[in-house]
Amino acid sequence: MYFHLFSMIKTAIQQKTISSLLREKRRERNLTIEQIADATKIRSEYLIALENSLYNKFPSEVYIKGFLKNYAKYLGIPTDQALALYRRENIVKIKPKHNLFLEKIKERSQKIVITPNKIILAITIVVIIAILLYLSSYFGKVLKKPSITLTSPINVTEEGEYSYNTVSNTFDIVGEIDVNAKMSINGQDLSPATMTTFSKTIELKEEISKYIIKATTPFGRESVVTIAVNYSNNLIDNSNNNNVQEIRASVEVLNNNINLTVYVDGALRLDKVYDKGTVVEFTALDSIIFTTNKDSVLTVNINGIQEKMVGRTVTYELNNGKILKN
Repeated sequence: MYFHLFSMIKTAIQQKTISSLLREKRRERNLTIEQIADATKIRSEYLIALENSLYNKFPSEVYIKGFLKNYAKYLGIPTDQALALYRRENIVKIKPKHNLFLEKIKERSQKIVITPNKIILAITIVVIIAILLYLSSYFGKVLKKPSITLTSPINVTEEGEYSYNTVSNTFDIVGEIDVNAKMSINGQDLSPATMTTFSKTIELKEEISKYIIKATTPFGRESVVTIAVNYSNNLIDNSNNNNVQEIRASVEVLNNNINLTVYVDGALRLDKVYDKGTVVEFTALDSIIFTTNKDSVLTVNINGIQEKMVGRTVTYELNNGKILKN
């Protein structure tokens, strides 16, 4: 019985807090909070906080321990005992100061939490974007028409119908198409000489012939160039004037580094190197002779009739009101 009573007294002493001890000692001495505040120079709200374990009222634990030691000493409580009781409570609630910068970092770190679901979502988005880019590129290829250009017998850079006048019974169709496109002339398939270039020599058998040059992609898209060829072996037959008084010649160079030599009425009028696109003009009363260093590199217009020069030399002579070609 006595042992049990002793244990209860011991437990009650051990459970005593510094807050309750401060209140008891102050009341034993019949002191008010205001009196102690005047004597210790500790503000009354801090004394009340110490007696009620409201430690979050203090800016830091240093203030708690400092005020606690002074208050306990004034009431006659050993400071070591007071601090020991305070530590045993283990309920220190010091209100931390807010650090906005650290709080923002913490908030962002919480938002950027990598989870398996987020990884799967990111991979899914990347796959969808890759598929959309592929489909966009694929349909772009499907819908795109093939390009087709001609460098002979005339220069052509886009689809359409064109005419070509010639006095030669042959001419060359030379040009380029897109890689993998199929080539045909008047429905006859033509394999490109390389991956993109093609060349075909045409023998004319009719005065007017039409040649349909078609490029087709593997997806069925087509580009078409049509050339209507007006052919005659005598220039005068294509002229409205049967009594020609002079030869008016206009020459266009079709390649670079072409040496052009011209004799007009038997006299040397020109011997010079020209680049593609150069145009020169001459007028003769008797004859004009054109000579070049390469085959078929000139387009010649004689009195309104245009043809591509075949070979390296061509002569035009005026004979009894008619222009003859040799």
